Amino acid sequence: MSLAKKFSALVGVLTVGAGAAVVTHPAEAEGDSNIVLLGDSYMATPNQLALLNDHIQAVIPFAPRFAPVTGSAASGCPIGQHDVGSALQTISGRKVENYACSGATLAAAPLQSNMNPNRLDTLVTKAIDSGALNPNTQAVPILIGINDFYKTGYAWSPTPEDPAHEAEAGAELDKAAHRIREAAPNAKLIFLSYPQITAPEDPHMMCWIQAGDLRPLNTPGFGFQNAFNIIKRQQSSAAERNGGTYIDMTESTVGHSTCAPGRDNWVSGLIETNGNNAVMSMHMTDQGVDNMAQQITARL
Repeated sequence: MSLAKKFSALVGVLTVGAGAAVVTHPAEAEGDSNIVLLGDSYMATPNQLALLNDHIQAVIPFAPRFAPVTGSAASGCPIGQHDVGSALQTISGRKVENYACSGATLAAAPLQSNMNPNRLDTLVTKAIDSGALNPNTQAVPILIGINDFYKTGYAWSPTPEDPAHEAEAGAELDKAAHRIREAAPNAKLIFLSYPQITAPEDPHMMCWIQAGDLRPLNTPGFGFQNAFNIIKRQQSSAAERNGGTYIDMTESTVGHSTCAPGRDNWVSGLIETNGNNAVMSMHMTDQGVDNMAQQITARL
């Protein structure tokens, strides 16, 4: 991927909005049962350059198209051509409906309400109202949490524990689980952590630039590991409270962080020139997307 596709700032890639052209992924798997995905941009995997093009054309209708047209998830939010939903449908052979949305939060107010009004509760409502969540739903994988940290900033502090925030986040996960159970009583709830992003040998470091076969340079991770540790705790405890399954994605990605040598990274840096297929900075490459789909399939 060219440097132009990695221009956006770190926070921006996590909070891009939902004003995209609609090109849906057809559900090719047969049968009445389905899988419903809920979460943020790690599930949706939209193309950030395409999103920029969408927003430019929304303001300047005659502006040229310089990036692929973004697809639309079932939630109405942008998705990439190789999102977790399409990969999971191919690998599992089940019909998958992706209700994830970039920038989605648990308890925090949406970061850019004019562009992205979605919280987990909103996404659940959309999935219920559309009939996607129903008695034939087989599984509901959920990955969410990182966007909540930008509201308070406590994750970046040396002592990030905030029991009140975790209680609020846990309550939102429990509410979502309860509503999903009511609409889809036979569905397996699957709560996931984020993949390994920081350097496993020094979890407070990460690699912002990947260049060819050169070993990436470890640089400060600005509290990312604190945030991910808290989210792992939130997700695993929600699974335990609600009779769900927890997948620790760091276990299958420990050798594929942003600091993996050569082209072994399954999460991109802010700038990547090593040829891996990553459509968003600090998000999963195609290999990372496929691995997440494989991990979910193994728990169905």
